[in-house]
Amino acid sequence: MKVKTVFVIFAFLFTGSAFAAPKSAKVVGTGDPVSDVQNVQLAVDSRDNVILSGSFNFGVSGVVIHRSVKIHGETVKAGSPVTTIQGGVNTFYSPAPVPAPEGEELAPGPVIEIMNIHFDGAQLTPINIGYAGGVEIKNTKITNVIPLWGLQAGIFISTMLNGEVPGAITGPIAIKDNEIDFTGTDHLGQSFGVGITYTSGVTIEVKGNTLRQVPGYSVAIGDLLTYENGNPNGGVEVKNNNISTAFTAPVAGTFNGAPDGILVGAVFSGKEIRNVSIKGNYIEANGEYSCGIALNMTPKATVTSNEIVVKDGHNGAGWIAAGIVCVMSDDAVIAGNHITIKPSLVSPVADWWGGVGILNVSNGGTITRNRITFDESYTEPRHSNGAIAVTGGSGSTISLNTIEGFGHTAVGIFPPGSNNLIFNNDLENFTSWRADVLFAPGASNNLLVGEGGTVLDWYLAGEPITESGNVIIGDWDTAVCEATGEFWAYRP
Repeated sequence: MKVKTVFVIFAFLFTGSAFAAPKSAKVVGTGDPVSDVQNVQLAVDSRDNVILSGSFNFGVSGVVIHRSVKIHGETVKAGSPVTTIQGGVNTFYSPAPVPAPEGEELAPGPVIEIMNIHFDGAQLTPINIGYAGGVEIKNTKITNVIPLWGLQAGIFISTMLNGEVPGAITGPIAIKDNEIDFTGTDHLGQSFGVGITYTSGVTIEVKGNTLRQVPGYSVAIGDLLTYENGNPNGGVEVKNNNISTAFTAPVAGTFNGAPDGILVGAVFSGKEIRNVSIKGNYIEANGEYSCGIALNMTPKATVTSNEIVVKDGHNGAGWIAAGIVCVMSDDAVIAGNHITIKPSLVSPVADWWGGVGILNVSNGGTITRNRITFDESYTEPRHSNGAIAVTGGSGSTISLNTIEGFGHTAVGIFPPGSNNLIFNNDLENFTSWRADVLFAPGASNNLLVGEGGTVLDWYLAGEPITESGNVIIGDWDTAVCEATGEFWAYRP
């Protein structure tokens, strides 16, 4: 009887001639998992526009999407969704296809739009898209996602569970104005607020979303593929999102084992991602060694006007907290960001351990007009790794940044960093423990220009002091020291 009721609603909403198939359907929730899943599946299979009204219960089932469809809930005047779907496993699921035979391409997938729905208590993920020719997810609310099969995600657009399937996910992807809250949920294995991977030739927009207490990656975009004919990805824009990560994560499933804010880059594929812009986001990286923004293999990316709060902790095995990390992302621009570094909840294992504001492990690039603030609750300047660090890269320009508070160093160049230019940074309100600017052993042929502050130019024992080739211009208090044993010490 409930299915017949749905057909009655179909008859009132169809468009076109009297003999044309109805294009729209309104489905009213019953609260019964069998009826709700059956009714919505029928509508999705046969209608272009599906309106969901009231409260639904999907139990431990889900609706499979095989065709282009718009699925919308209802909202109050303020825009908040009032349509709710309780439970579900892969609540809305477009399964990945079998890869095309060699020399052939897949047919474009369905165009999918999901809006104005509150998903609560889904298992694995409420939205799992593995085959699509375009995706828009807008104004949804996602709460209490339950991990399943080692994965927990708010919105998941990927063929990852099936491996690489070139051409399975194409067209534009837009994730806008959603609220994803993992507060109080368990987490095992991989965890994503928004996860987008293994797409082919797409343009990706992640804008205006609010993400809370995700224990893995709040936003992860990675391993983007291209068509076999070489069509490039259209670009990635992550803009104006509000992110607050989880505080602790025994099994975070991230590259550093901590909950992180935004990751864009290659993880498994080794493929570069170009045309990346990360702008205007607010990020609280709450884990002891969380990262606010991490880039990997994203040449010429721009990271601008973000507000980031990060701890300065460590895991005792090499991973440290960072506001922005840029790895193998040559010629990136990091500009106009404000990063606040707060003391960690644990004591550092060594004086030089701790977090960093901006870490550049790439060649070239510009780090300019950023403001890095060591939180006023610091009582001594030795519990962080520094404000800006270049490790192994060459040809970077570090200029016109403002560094404030107590910290280990303002700018550090670490081996084999060379040919980096450091000039006209504002260190007036910064107090260093080690030095305002330091060149570690093996860092060579760098140029420092400016006024005031302290400089340390370390060198390896037994080498001539002049071998580093670092040039210092300006009124600096310069010291030379020697690296001895495990720790660095001033030269006697």
